[in-house]
Amino acid sequence: MSQDGPPILLSSLTSYPHEPSSNSPPPRAPVQSDGYSRYIPEHVVIFCTRNAGLLYVASAQLFFAFMNLTVKYFLSITPVTVYTLIGVRMVVTSIGCILGLYVIGDPNPFLGPPEIRYMLSARGIVGFGGLFGNYQSFKSLSVSDSTAIQFLAPSLTALLGYLFLSESLSRRELVAGACCLVGVLLVSRPPFIFGSAGEPSPPDGSDVPLIPGEGGNTGASTPARMVAVGWAFQAVFSASMAYTLIRSIGQRAHALHSMAYFSYFCSIVCCIALIIIPGPIAWPDTWKGISLITIVGILGFIAQMLLTLGLQREKAGRAGLALYLSIVFTLILEFIAWHTIPSFLSSLGTSIILTSAVWVAISGGKAETKATNDLESQPVSRSATPSQIPLLQTTLNREYAAVPLEDHEEARLLNGLNTNGKRSNGRLD
Repeated sequence: MSQDGPPILLSSLTSYPHEPSSNSPPPRAPVQSDGYSRYIPEHVVIFCTRNAGLLYVASAQLFFAFMNLTVKYFLSITPVTVYTLIGVRMVVTSIGCILGLYVIGDPNPFLGPPEIRYMLSARGIVGFGGLFGNYQSFKSLSVSDSTAIQFLAPSLTALLGYLFLSESLSRRELVAGACCLVGVLLVSRPPFIFGSAGEPSPPDGSDVPLIPGEGGNTGASTPARMVAVGWAFQAVFSASMAYTLIRSIGQRAHALHSMAYFSYFCSIVCCIALIIIPGPIAWPDTWKGISLITIVGILGFIAQMLLTLGLQREKAGRAGLALYLSIVFTLILEFIAWHTIPSFLSSLGTSIILTSAVWVAISGGKAETKATNDLESQPVSRSATPSQIPLLQTTLNREYAAVPLEDHEEARLLNGLNTNGKRSNGRLD
């Protein structure tokens, strides 16, 4: 081998694992950072990178909480029907999706990739079912109660992912799902189980908002409450199917395509319903109503975008766990808006649900994350194809330009290849 120029020090090469010597400890690999990440602690950057999908879904829940409270208040002060509200919101979403796809230069801005259009269509159908059931449940349930019932969706999503996507389903997730079901029963309080304790408006004033008739569920009868619970369960099943389909689609389609099909189907169904349902079509006739319905459209667009991005990047079961954060946001916002204090049974059920979610979230995905991110645990290919580690001269050109590159044989040996293109033991003999 030629020895022109300064020698190459193996300890200075970060693109190949360092072989420890008896004289010096192995150096720590430098942390690659750029932009604002230089000012953020390393463990925070690593956590955000590994849990990007969960963080997207968690952020979406904050926007969904704002949207749900706006919908609850809007429906209580205007004669506008759920079909009108969904139609207006989804028209706004459709326009935003199409414009966004045009801006990024997508080749199929309207219908998406041809090979998965049937899956996108199914996502739109079940998505409408979940949205319609969610809005209908607000008529006789508080936002926090409706949200808590829909916390069955993560457990059902994990089960559907196990059955149809061959994703893992641990025993811990099954136990947590059963605990969540108990919590939902405490929140919904069906009269055939709780008797008189299932009444929605107890005389002590719990679950009664500060301003009756504006956003609350004061005076809702037990039959009306059970109908609302049924709508909430229908929303759970539809939402779980939608989450599973989004996860199955993955990154084969842009997140805006999934949102676009969802908004297309919702807009079409709502327009047909407004035409065939007898009676005049009610529209917002005040600036307050117009502002509220516009806010609903904007919040829904942002929330759907964040949710879709998160579900595309995370396993269905784990991403579903972040949905539980919506009850925290909802309880806080509902108390601020209407001073609604949940009853004891609702608080107990919500606590059980949140505890189960945190229990699974803390322990979930640790082994999978370690196996995925540990480079030393990944198998080395025995084929003639070079490994994914870049050739030394590429790294040297970028980071060590002062080191001569005439001797290509030495560079290949440092990357674990001999002169015949076969993998060697990675040492310089």
